[in-house]
Amino acid sequence: MTEKTSISTEEVAQTVVEPLIVVPGISSEILESFRNESAVGYALFKAVIEAGDVSNNPDRMEQLKVFLYLPKKFQESLASHLILAQERDGMFHPQKSVTNAVRNNFTQAKRFRVLKGEFFEELVRTENKMYELQLVRATEEERKKRSVQLTEDDVEAREKLKQQSIEDKEKFAKKLKLTRQLLKVWQYPDLFGLPNRWNNPDSAFFEIEDDGSIVIKAVGEAKSGMLNSRAYGQLIYEGIQKQLHEVTDTLKSKDPNWFKKYDLELLGENIDMLHVANDFKIRLIIPRNKKVAGTVPTRKEAEALIKSDWRNRDFVFGSTTENPVKVTSFIDLLADSGRITIQKYQFSKKELDAMSELLYGYIDE
Repeated sequence: MTEKTSISTEEVAQTVVEPLIVVPGISSEILESFRNESAVGYALFKAVIEAGDVSNNPDRMEQLKVFLYLPKKFQESLASHLILAQERDGMFHPQKSVTNAVRNNFTQAKRFRVLKGEFFEELVRTENKMYELQLVRATEEERKKRSVQLTEDDVEAREKLKQQSIEDKEKFAKKLKLTRQLLKVWQYPDLFGLPNRWNNPDSAFFEIEDDGSIVIKAVGEAKSGMLNSRAYGQLIYEGIQKQLHEVTDTLKSKDPNWFKKYDLELLGENIDMLHVANDFKIRLIIPRNKKVAGTVPTRKEAEALIKSDWRNRDFVFGSTTENPVKVTSFIDLLADSGRITIQKYQFSKKELDAMSELLYGYIDE
């Protein structure tokens, strides 16, 4: 069987013979342009629309934009992630065919869960990148308006506004690359000869100060389902936050040759300027349909996010005798600790399921 790990634009285009989907608020001209520009993105958007979930008033135009910002090779990245997941589980033995390796060693249910989780994380990263870039562009447009209002003699002020926009774009590009490099080390330490002992977050949020220092303001942890004892272990201080300090301390102990060896030069050049914010937060990123109104859940909202153990409702699902986690402790963490904030992303769980099934069908063929 011919290996296939992604949907090609040509293949999707050939299958799209029916009329355009109808989306209230989005013109047929925009949809036609979108389909021509990104056949894969259009297929995913079509799956979202056909899922029929209108809970919490989805912004269809913002959803469409997310697909336009997805990395071009995200499907290949998903397929590679399946293999890495197998390796970490100790289930994988090298084979010539990636597709056969996936098929022979992972059950379909587990393979789908891994793909769905990674795709959710990719959507979250893409959405965050999109919003940050939109902010940069909006700020640039505002400066252009101010520049037009200046007199011809205000050459210095006009040049300053122009330079500020250039610096914003440079900061954005730098933050994006630093985030990628830091997360790659954190998520796949074994690829860099480091002990594989860290829980891996899904995104990171940097700020570059005027003095050049780089502050890690937050990390994002994406959860599409109910929160279990593993999620609790990630969200407590001893989880992701403590590990972030371990990661940065480990990196600061490395010499420039180590960073060069692993193609992490930018991270190496800036590692001494990198530090964790005093008001560091973990952003718990959840689907649109979750019933949380603000950035900090009420105790009732927090309880609704947690999956309790069916044998004993006082404890979180996944608790063990050696590591018991009480539901009340998890509620305290989410609602009252001041360390966790909630961020909803554009898609619901039903829409995520529909998109994941579409991608899975192509990757698994």
